[in-house]
Amino acid sequence: MVNTNNDTNVYSVSKLVQEVQVLLEEKFSIVWIYGEISNLFVAVSGHSYFTLKDEESQISSIIFKRQNLKLNFKLENGLQIIGLARISVYKPKGAYQLVFENIEPYGIGSAQLHFEQTKKKLQGKGYFDEQHKKKLPYIPSSIAIITSISGSVIYDFVDVVFRRFSGVSIKVVDARVQGEGADRDIASSIKLINEQKLADVIVLARGGGSIEDLSQFNSETLADAIFLSNIPIVSAIGHETDFTISDFVSDIRAGTPSIAGEIVVPDKKYIKEKIASINSNLASIMFGILEKRKNRVKELQSKLVYRPIKTDSFKIRLDDLTARLSSSIKNRVRELKYNNETLKLKIFKSYPNLKEFRFKIKDLKSNLLFLIKKRVNFVKERQTFFETKINALNPTGILQRGYAITKKEDKVIRDVDEVSVGDVLDIMLAKGRLKCKVEKTYKTRK
Repeated sequence: MVNTNNDTNVYSVSKLVQEVQVLLEEKFSIVWIYGEISNLFVAVSGHSYFTLKDEESQISSIIFKRQNLKLNFKLENGLQIIGLARISVYKPKGAYQLVFENIEPYGIGSAQLHFEQTKKKLQGKGYFDEQHKKKLPYIPSSIAIITSISGSVIYDFVDVVFRRFSGVSIKVVDARVQGEGADRDIASSIKLINEQKLADVIVLARGGGSIEDLSQFNSETLADAIFLSNIPIVSAIGHETDFTISDFVSDIRAGTPSIAGEIVVPDKKYIKEKIASINSNLASIMFGILEKRKNRVKELQSKLVYRPIKTDSFKIRLDDLTARLSSSIKNRVRELKYNNETLKLKIFKSYPNLKEFRFKIKDLKSNLLFLIKKRVNFVKERQTFFETKINALNPTGILQRGYAITKKEDKVIRDVDEVSVGDVLDIMLAKGRLKCKVEKTYKTRK
């Protein structure tokens, strides 16, 4: 039997594990290693356990929560990585493992990997779906731009907005747009603007840069804030060739901050031209309808066969009413145009009342259309009235009702005493004429 107390060549299990631990940890205190992640498991503690393998071998590995939180991408099975690790021996089991201090994706940058992972996740949640996109107001009363006031993009944006629509209210919200924590800073600004209803539209803006420079705009935290915003958001990050997660989640993407300025406000000059065109078209429609009615009256007059003197007063009255109606409409149109121009000048000089301006423009259009309809209906009623009067006095109308006109030698007979037995009379009916000989006369009692 071997005496373990006197034999220095005999190790206890713990002693041997301890010796191996010293050898491994001293020999491989730090090592660069690459391989593929498999069997990934994240414990409740936040530590990540996995197997690092290549074609021939594998080794147990761990990255503790503190180092894990520093990664800007997520570990996943099948991911090729390269990292800085140290070898550690777990004495209770006599097993050795790699403890990683830092990990990077192998063959692809961590920022790019983070971008792809986040994009895939948010796309699955429906953050990019068109059905969630909010429409921008045509003319916002207030715009909030979230950017760094030390950057130059703010000047480009303001210059474009004021050139297109001077007097618009712009609120600049200063925020970090680069560096750790910038995403939370921007997200807080979005939440504040929504809670206090500071603007009708929000613009996120910063200049261009590398994917690392723009990494804060690939944050899931910021994506959540954009998606939950009740106010529409325009993303103007970097250059036209730069794409971030914020671009996909926002309601509209602008290639640059200057383009964002063109998107959020319309061109005032175009609006003025549009209003002038609408006024001109309405006036043309109105006078066109009036001219049609006048022509219709003339057409009816030309069809009259018999024009008693009584109709002359109606014709004169009709021309008088037509002239007065035309003059009244022209004066009203001039008054509306003057009021319209005056209102536009007031609105463009005092932008806060612009919403009221839009409603007043609507009212002006509605009032003008109502006036036209009212005047046209009036002309129709007068036309019907005169047609009825003219038809009542027109002999052909009387004949259509079964009456006849009797003549003797082209003289209209009104009394039986004007004819004698044997006279030949000419009787005009609605359709045709009769030649009749008088055989007997009768005197009507009064």
